Amino acid sequence: DVVINVDNDMLVTVEDKLREDYRVHTISIDHDSDYQAINIKEDVFSSKFDIENVSKGVEINVGGKAFIYNALVAYAVGNILNIEEKSIKKGIKYFKLSSHRLEKKVSKSGIVMIDDTYNANFDSMKASLELLGHVKSERKIAILGDMLELGEYSKEMHKNLGDIIVNNHIDVLITVGDESKEIDKKVIQLGMNKDMVVHFDKESDTYQYLKGFLKKKDVVLLKGSHGIHLDNVVEEIMKF
Repeated sequence: DVVINVDNDMLVTVEDKLREDYRVHTISIDHDSDYQAINIKEDVFSSKFDIENVSKGVEINVGGKAFIYNALVAYAVGNILNIEEKSIKKGIKYFKLSSHRLEKKVSKSGIVMIDDTYNANFDSMKASLELLGHVKSERKIAILGDMLELGEYSKEMHKNLGDIIVNNHIDVLITVGDESKEIDKKVIQLGMNKDMVVHFDKESDTYQYLKGFLKKKDVVLLKGSHGIHLDNVVEEIMKF
């Protein structure tokens, strides 16, 4: 048995070949499949959905479309292995990410943080920014550190994040590091108010600024490679 995502164009191109040798089970959000998520209700920290013609009320306590796909794979595998449905749904519902991965934290004054500081690459940055884009709040703030170890592609990858930030209507961008300066340049080029774009060379330089800038009910995404130490910024904000 093989489970594939038919919303992933690359996997669709190999589906017929797989069917020659395996029983293929398909998952999706946007296309017809064996396990298609419908009636999706989500916020930044959770999702609930039905699986068309299969199940109702599947819940996962992690936000974002990527984890809906993960839940569909888990459900499909459990079903293939004849695990009782209530056990499959319970396992999905009580799944927890490790520390500093899309972890919800709230400061003393009510500043809501999405602590995703464990690490960062382009795809995970994109997913986290899209998650922040779905938040309903007075201000959506992204504090982004460098994505390290990208070599010759670093400048281009950081620059490409600018489009994602603007398209997701992030209100404030704060960057930390050296390569992340490229993000600043791109969002300003795309029309973001330059007064809402702030850069710091290292994480400790942000503390005093953030103490005077952040407000109750702000939603703040913090994400960067582990070497940028944005986890220290999370700890500082928790004191505010």
